[in-house]
Amino acid sequence: MCALTAAGVFGASLAWLAGTPAAYGWTWNVSVDNFASIPEARRAARMLDATQGVDGYLGAVTGELLVDGRRLEVMAIEQGKGTVPLAVLEGREPGRPSEVALGATTLRRLGKHIGDTVALAVSPGQLSKRRRVVGRMVLSAGPLDSAIAPGKGAVVDIEAFRRLAPEVALQVFLVRLDPATDRSRTIDGLQRAFPGTLVRPWRTPTLATFSESATCPAYSPAWWRSWPLAP
Repeated sequence: MCALTAAGVFGASLAWLAGTPAAYGWTWNVSVDNFASIPEARRAARMLDATQGVDGYLGAVTGELLVDGRRLEVMAIEQGKGTVPLAVLEGREPGRPSEVALGATTLRRLGKHIGDTVALAVSPGQLSKRRRVVGRMVLSAGPLDSAIAPGKGAVVDIEAFRRLAPEVALQVFLVRLDPATDRSRTIDGLQRAFPGTLVRPWRTPTLATFSESATCPAYSPAWWRSWPLAP
């Protein structure tokens, strides 16, 4: 009976997580992407500024950097119109080039805490830049980079990234819709402006698999606590 109860609670928790995008870092409504250069990204930002019903958007690009010597996927962000707050568990988002936020698993594996510093570099032997850890986050780059998992990776301000790779362009815009407007009309407008690139929240394959397996007795609450979302 206890095992059945535990499996039921565990399954319900997984079902909630799989059906709640914000729980694994997706705090926006839709995204648009496929920008290959800085001028293309700037044109896209102007189109978003002009689209009625867009409450805010955040530009992002991902790439690999060495963080304290470990190669990690890093998401660089630039706030555009309004705000798109990311999923912060502790502390805050990076707001300056001298700051970084880390996923909970990455923070633990590096042996770091909020207030510590980490060294960022593009490749071994390159002069590294130290950044202060200001937050612990649930990370997601949406459709841009599936290698960034909820507990793994880092987030930096776009200027911090460009100091290491000056020509990097924003690749995706994460968009929040105005809840007071007709969302379907706004989405139709975005689909016309960005044909074939608009993406809505989806369940990650890993979470979908967990959800489908939630009733299996082999998945115990102890195992669930090892998932990267745990502090």
